[in-house]
Amino acid sequence: MDQRGIARADTAVRRRAEIPVAAFHGDGAVSPREILRGDLVTVLYRASAADADYRFNARITDLVQEYDVVVATLSDGTTLGADLVVGADGPYSTVRGLVFGAR
Repeated sequence: MDQRGIARADTAVRRRAEIPVAAFHGDGAVSPREILRGDLVTVLYRASAADADYRFNARITDLVQEYDVVVATLSDGTTLGADLVVGADGPYSTVRGLVFGAR
C-alpha cells in the first residue's frame, strides 16, 4: 500500500498536523502488524457469539460493581448481571466514563 503519512484536519478540511511516512521507520502509518477495527470486530464477534450476550442498539446508562458481578443498566431500564462488561462504544465511550470518570 502506497502511504504518505497521516494528517489531522479540521472541519473545514484544513491540515492542522501531519506525520510523514518516514517517521514510521519504514512500516508506514498502517503496518502489516495492524488490524482494522472492522476486521477485529468481525473476528471477535464470530469467536464469541455463541457464548456471549450481545446487545445491539442498546446503551449502558449505569454500571455498578457488586461483590462478584457487574450490574449494567440499559437505556430501556433493563438490568443485566455479568462477570465481564466490554465497552465497545467508540472513542467517546460512555462505558469508559462510567468506569473511570469523565475525561
